[in-house]
Amino acid sequence: MATNKVYPNAPIKRASFEMRFPNLFSMETKIPNIQLAIMEKFPEANLKYEQQYVITKVGEKAEQLAGINDSEEENKFNIKTWEFISEDGTKVIITSNNLIVTTTSYTSYNSKEADKRFRDTLKYILDAFFEEVRLTIINRIGLRYINEFKLETKTNEFYNNFVKTTFPTEKFKIEDANLIHFQSNVNVGDIKLNFVERFIVDQNQENKLIFDIDASLEKQKTENEKIKIDDIDRLHDLIDENFFSVLNDKAIEDMEKTE
Repeated sequence: MATNKVYPNAPIKRASFEMRFPNLFSMETKIPNIQLAIMEKFPEANLKYEQQYVITKVGEKAEQLAGINDSEEENKFNIKTWEFISEDGTKVIITSNNLIVTTTSYTSYNSKEADKRFRDTLKYILDAFFEEVRLTIINRIGLRYINEFKLETKTNEFYNNFVKTTFPTEKFKIEDANLIHFQSNVNVGDIKLNFVERFIVDQNQENKLIFDIDASLEKQKTENEKIKIDDIDRLHDLIDENFFSVLNDKAIEDMEKTE
């Protein structure tokens, strides 16, 4: 399993975790103690008023912000969002019915070689959260990874040597493409898996290959009014397995580059 290896040129652009739960009217009273518990690692704090903050459908941006306004007078009926930010830009976002942890400075999930482990960050945040908030039901927990490769060559031969693609390259030539998109949504046991392979030529004329993979568990009963970190491990392992299963040696070599 590639979990225990740190790749110098890892393609991960964003890793996100989300936990959804029934609307809690008491959340605002819990925030001060949660803030104090995580302040050492997440010193910057912001209060925002917005209509929505969600992890969007797979294949879209990792987050969607709508109607943000910091004026309390103008947003009495909008959702309060508490945001805590670490020095490396990792964000914790809490509303009355969800918690999100999202980072663009991902190193590893749980590798002993890494200075920063996303699993440790999640456990740190969740321990602080559940110290204050008791939940008997969780609507959804999800983990999402957006990986992006920049391709040096735009040909079918290079592409097929790079990944085990889902694209019909025998029918459409990569060199003629501006956009090719594949998406699947499947059940793997009790886990819902969304898998996207996407090739685009961006506005800078760069060839990009994106793997956007999301795994989630729904309607989870808590254990001692907490979620089990083992469940998040299962989500990660499934994402990890599906990501590495499509990579050929050329892609691995690209991830191992030190420059």
